[in-house]
Amino acid sequence: MNNEISQNIQNLTSIWKIVGERFQSFYAKPNFQYSLAENAQWPNRIWFTHEVTSQTIREAKEQLEILPQQMVLPFWFIDKTNLESEFRSTGFKHAFSQTGMSLASPKFQEVDNKMKFKKVSTLEQAKVWSQAFSVSFGYVIVAEVVYKTCKNLDYYLAFENESVAGTILLHESDGVCGVHAMGVTPDHRRKGVGKKIMKHAINKAIDSECDLITLQASDMGKPLYIDLGFKEQFKINNYILV
Repeated sequence: MNNEISQNIQNLTSIWKIVGERFQSFYAKPNFQYSLAENAQWPNRIWFTHEVTSQTIREAKEQLEILPQQMVLPFWFIDKTNLESEFRSTGFKHAFSQTGMSLASPKFQEVDNKMKFKKVSTLEQAKVWSQAFSVSFGYVIVAEVVYKTCKNLDYYLAFENESVAGTILLHESDGVCGVHAMGVTPDHRRKGVGKKIMKHAINKAIDSECDLITLQASDMGKPLYIDLGFKEQFKINNYILV
């Protein structure tokens, strides 16, 4: 596996693990791991740690059938392996897709000093972040999750003209800065806010001496990231059990 791809996946899954551990709900099985936060929509992920086969897909299904809430199962297309029919025949439904992207040796970005950023450190700030994320993405990362993990993960609120314009979550692991939860609130869209937030993220990564920045992009977000120099590397299909 390409090292940058491996680092991308490791950064992403380590976030899920951190949240699960804070809620005492991270579990490691022989072929997969999973993390959930009860009464929340995130992370609630189950992911494979070894080769994915018909048998391991069935094992994941059996685990999901006894869990208290719906989980998302991501499958990384590292090579040409296509198990879509296996997932479908086992009872999984394709929910959404993403593209793993990375930026190596990032360069410092000129930023708009009118945009301000505040790192979440209190419950009240966590509530504001959660609300802004919800209106940006259409689903919820509850404030309790944000607050309980804000010492391990860097949640930022972006402000423009004293108004909350967006969110971002940065996670550093082994010299890699993972960019997650980059959202723009509806009132601030089509104004270049997303690019301003990403430039802030790139500069934070450089300040932290990270040589690689990783993220997982929706089709809508890819043009922005490509414009900033990120490269597409692999696909992620996310499944739910129906």
